[in-house]
Formats: sequence, structure tokens, C-alpha cells
Amino acid sequence: QENQVAALPTFVSQRGHVVAFSPGFVTHGAATGKPAVYITHGDNDPILPYEATSERIVVALKRAGYQVTLKQFVGGHTVPPDLAVEAFRWAIKPKETKATR
Repeated sequence: QENQVAALPTFVSQRGHVVAFSPGFVTHGAATGKPAVYITHGDNDPILPYEATSERIVVALKRAGYQVTLKQFVGGHTVPPDLAVEAFRWAIKPKETKATR
């Protein structure tokens, strides 16, 4: 497809945030902290259908108390360039500090 990036892997940023492009599953194990999670997924993904993967993953993560940002888009098993850039910027954005008096 034109103007699409091939599917990218899941990664953890230096800030400890998780970015997942069209995730298919979450492995079970001992949780370490509660990282913020950013997920993108195409609504017509023939490889990892949204309803069977990200939709369930987001519900489970939110139920477990994780902060989740979901960016669903029209498309398949790809990542629109603007969402790829947005995800990377989100992952590396410095934490905002609260002003003190």
C-alpha cells in the first residue's frame, strides 16, 4: 500500500514505555511496574485481526490498571507513517514536571 510503513515490532523506550504496532498477544509473567502503553492497529488487519488481538489486549491492560493509548486506523497489517512518528515521539517525550511554588 502506498504511504504505509511495514509492520514494526513492539519496543520499550528508555523511559520504560511500551509501544506496540499491531500486537498479537501479551506474554504472561511477573509484572514489573506499570508502564504506559501505546498501541496502533489497522481495522482491517488480515494477519492479526484487531478484534481478536488489540481490542482484547487493550481491555485487559486497562482492567489491570495500565494507561493505554490506542490509535486504530483504516488499513491492514502496516503502520501509517504519521502514526509511526507519533508513537516514537510519544515514547521519547520527556516527562512533564509540575511547577512548584
